[in-house]
Amino acid sequence: MADTTKQSHGAGEGHETSEIRARPVFLSILGLALVIALSGVIVLAAFRYIDAWVTKDEGPAGALAVPAGQLPPAPRLQTDEPGDLAKYRAEEDQKLTTYGWVDRQNGVVHIPIERAKALLLERGLPAR
Repeated sequence: MADTTKQSHGAGEGHETSEIRARPVFLSILGLALVIALSGVIVLAAFRYIDAWVTKDEGPAGALAVPAGQLPPAPRLQTDEPGDLAKYRAEEDQKLTTYGWVDRQNGVVHIPIERAKALLLERGLPAR
């Protein structure tokens, strides 16, 4: 029959014959889970406190806050940029190709650009 007793082979030799104890490992895992849960509760409470603190100091709505369905004060954002550009160019082309008053009291008019170029070639630039 083989000898199953522990034999001492000197310092540092051999192996540990005892098994790992489950109770300390279980208590460590349980403690870690409790710390994680408690941290979550603390963070949630802090977020709720900060949210309540921030919202109570907000005061009345800002000057740009308007009721639904009502346009905000000017200037507003463009909602149809290509259409606005086409409209602007059409107005400018109309000014460049037609006659009209700029200031009727002082006798200032605008004339078509082609006519203005022809007059400039005929009369030249004014000398100083």
